[in-house]
Amino acid sequence: MLVIGGGGASLRAAIAARLNNADVLLISKTKVGSNSNTYISKAVIASTGWGPSDDDENAHKADTVTGGRFLNDQSMVSKVAERAHSEINFMKE
Repeated sequence: MLVIGGGGASLRAAIAARLNNADVLLISKTKVGSNSNTYISKAVIASTGWGPSDDDENAHKADTVTGGRFLNDQSMVSKVAERAHSEINFMKE
């Protein structure tokens, strides 16, 4: 399986494919984990509570909806924000 990109979604896809016994090649134009939309948005920091004390799942939701000019599917934003902490911990493992 060829995975193009070094952001959170690409890394998660590569991990899932490998866990399903696929041979995986990940290609990124920059160092994996830097300069991607995941890195630039800093959403991971807010959603996990690793940043300032007022950054949490709710801050992640609010920032995402506001940044998306309220055009986001708010139900989907909630699901992503709710799972972000466990997914980040999973990827760290």
